[in-house]
Formats: sequence, structure tokens, C-alpha cells
Amino acid sequence: MKIIISIFLVIVVTLSCLSFISSVSYKLIIQNRGEIGAVVNQLAGKTTPRESQPGEPEKTEWEEKRYTYCDIFYNFVPQKLLVTLDKSISIPHRIPDFSFFNGVEVVDIQDLDYWIDSENPGENYRQTLSIKLSDKYKTKFATLQAMYILESVEGIYSVQPNFIYGYDNISYED
Repeated sequence: MKIIISIFLVIVVTLSCLSFISSVSYKLIIQNRGEIGAVVNQLAGKTTPRESQPGEPEKTEWEEKRYTYCDIFYNFVPQKLLVTLDKSISIPHRIPDFSFFNGVEVVDIQDLDYWIDSENPGENYRQTLSIKLSDKYKTKFATLQAMYILESVEGIYSVQPNFIYGYDNISYED
């Protein structure tokens, strides 16, 4: 009996430590994500809009990015991400090329803003897309890796997994 209890305690302590390490490392990633995105873009030969070269026309000022906190323990659909584009490039019913997604293998893109009036979307309009990733991203971990890559792409305001929400017992009273 003592052996079973000690094994159980070891498992509980190990899981607690892993959870703590995961949350601490994620906070470090969040703090450095903007810098990581700038390094990725620099390595890819891209400059940010604020780094226009002399003689070039002034580039678009991107909105400040929104980052999503998520780990593999959250309930979401692997291979699916929701992408919100920056206001400056959001055009209703226009779907970007697959190449826009910075090397992340995308197999399907759906515009979720089908109800928006394409003539007058409004000044605060941000286009939302649902993207399906290739089989390379079957696991939650791989889906989150794709999310981190997409967060560094210029013109993407935010990326989040397609969360699964459950129902509680809902009572409808007259």
C-alpha cells in the first residue's frame, strides 16, 4: 500500500512540475514573441512596415498584434486555426493566397465574414478566416507551432485555435 501511495505522489509531483514549467516557458515565449517574429522576418528577407528603406514609399503601419495563450491541454480542434487579418489588408470576401501564410502548409481557407456588406464593411473591419492545416499538423502541439509561426506574419492581427466549447445543463424557462 505504501508503494502505491508513493508512486501516486511521485506522479502528482511530476505532473505539477511539468505544468509549472510549461506555464513559465509559455510566459517567456509570450514576452519574446514580438522579437522572435522580427528575427524570423529578418531571416526571410522581409522588413517590418516601420523599417522602410530609403527611397521606398512609406509602408503600411500594422496594428499591434494580439497573442493567444494556449497549450496542448486546452480543448481545441487540431489542424484548424482562426486567423484575423489586420484592418489595413482586410477586404470582405477576398481570400489570400496560400503563400501568405509564411510556409505553413494550408489546405483550405474559409472566409467567416460571409455576412459582411462588401461595399461598406466599416472602418474597424478585420477579416476572419478559418484555415485547415495539412496532415503535417495533426497533433495539438504541431497546430500550436503553426499558430506561433503565423503570429509572426505581417498582416495577421491574431491567430487562435478553433476551441471546442461544451454545453452545461441549460434549462429554458418560460
